[in-house]
Amino acid sequence: MSALAANSMLAAISADSMLRTITAIAALGAAARGARAAGSDPIATTTVIVHGYSPSEKGAWVQGMAEAIVARAGGVGAVYRY
Repeated sequence: MSALAANSMLAAISADSMLRTITAIAALGAAARGARAAGSDPIATTTVIVHGYSPSEKGAWVQGMAEAIVARAGGVGAVYRY
């Protein structure tokens, strides 16, 4: 394969990837506008997932950090422990 053919193929792949990205962004924007037009504004929330700690070891610290993250996000959120 010549260098020119390789460059042309790379440009086509890049253009296709860019087109798919732009199409996806446009679709997300249209969905968000549709939700607002229907009067159902999305509610921004924060989700904190804590994993792999024992309640007897660092449990209070981990829980406190998770609650601080939710509080810093305006108090709208949830903490899931497993």
